Amino acid sequence: MTFILNQHHSIANHMLRELRDRAMQRDPMRFRHNVERLGSILAYEISKSLSYHEEVVETPLGQTSVFVINQQPLLITVLRAGLPFFHGFQYVFDQADSGFIGAWREEGSGDIRINLNYVATPSVEGREVHPFKIWTCALDEGLNEHAYIVPGLGDAGDLCYGEKL
Repeated sequence: MTFILNQHHSIANHMLRELRDRAMQRDPMRFRHNVERLGSILAYEISKSLSYHEEVVETPLGQTSVFVINQQPLLITVLRAGLPFFHGFQYVFDQADSGFIGAWREEGSGDIRINLNYVATPSVEGREVHPFKIWTCALDEGLNEHAYIVPGLGDAGDLCYGEKL
């Protein structure tokens, strides 16, 4: 199963437009904020596919039953570029455990090489692992001769936090 957010009419398309717009990309705060908002929207969409159970809650005026998530997901992000998106997920899954991966693309090698230098994640033991599903905000055309995503939006880490050395 694949869920592609921009194939549905929603306010998310407005945020995606701003992320891709070169003029809007001059505002790192706006860029980060839109990435966070898209993270929250996509987390909400994912929440619809999780397992729930019914619980009774005592209100000031009586009782009612509500469906609550069986298990909070484990959220893992790739450091720097993924942080704002991750924060958006944390707004929705505020009790989820978190993991972090440090990764970067090795430039100039001719091949696409990803270096991993940091992995800090909780164990998945005892957690429900769903069949492989993909949720994405957009599906772009492909890669160009430099292995950059086209049309893409540029280096999200640089656009969020400034260029790195």
